[in-house]
Amino acid sequence: MIEVSIFNDLVSRNFDEALSLLDSWGQKWLDLRENIFGDTVVDDISDKEREIMLAKLKAYKFSIGCLGTRRLVASYGAGEKELQVLERLIKTALAVKTDFIRICNEDRTEDMKKRAEDARATVPNMRKLCDRAAEFGITLVLENKPASITNRGSELREFVDMVGRPNLKVQWDAVNSWQGGFYDVKKDYGYVKNIIGIVHLRGAIGKPEDPMVYNRSGILGEDEFPNREIVEWLLADGYDGRITLDLSIGSIKEYKEKKMGGADISRLSLVRMKEIIAACSKK
Repeated sequence: MIEVSIFNDLVSRNFDEALSLLDSWGQKWLDLRENIFGDTVVDDISDKEREIMLAKLKAYKFSIGCLGTRRLVASYGAGEKELQVLERLIKTALAVKTDFIRICNEDRTEDMKKRAEDARATVPNMRKLCDRAAEFGITLVLENKPASITNRGSELREFVDMVGRPNLKVQWDAVNSWQGGFYDVKKDYGYVKNIIGIVHLRGAIGKPEDPMVYNRSGILGEDEFPNREIVEWLLADGYDGRITLDLSIGSIKEYKEKKMGGADISRLSLVRMKEIIAACSKK
């Protein structure tokens, strides 16, 4: 069964408020990213803060899908900095009992030959990170950021094959591929469907009764983006992992005009995505 998760900082920049709201909505899956303690990113928490965070999560009986941080980026160098970030994340992953840590690649170049060279140069460092994570049973999920050297499904597939580590999977963000100029979503999915660890989608809002502009939003992840079709593909291929909602709240003008905060958007998005999954599962 596909479960739906969401980042804590999308619901509220106050961690306690985010947990309370999610609990009141009956939501039990979340991903940890930022605003754990003030502005703290999840890989920066101290041992004491980790204990406090763990107690709060246990009190609500939340399950953690993934740890996300912008700081774990596989580079071309020796990777000591990345290893230090990974070590901190592993301690937290083990504490909250999640198997997944997000990782990204560096930015791409418009020179496609150079892009291929950059991808190959990154492979040894990614192997080193994967090998360290594997010692603790942790899977690294590589997200295709819009500007990264592994932006699209084909590039994710190529890179994962080059690394050749079973604990390197994909955190496939279909909207990121779209924003990076790859508009054939089904073809993109075809490249990665056998190496997906987590799926990122956005929105899943777009009904006339919602306080939104219906069919005119132009916001990826709502009316025009094929959320339902993606869910159908995942179910048909036996995917039983998580869909994480990543809503890009800060950049969505329409939400601000309607005076909707992160909690409002998150709640509606969770409801809509679960409705889509339930409807597709009955087919």
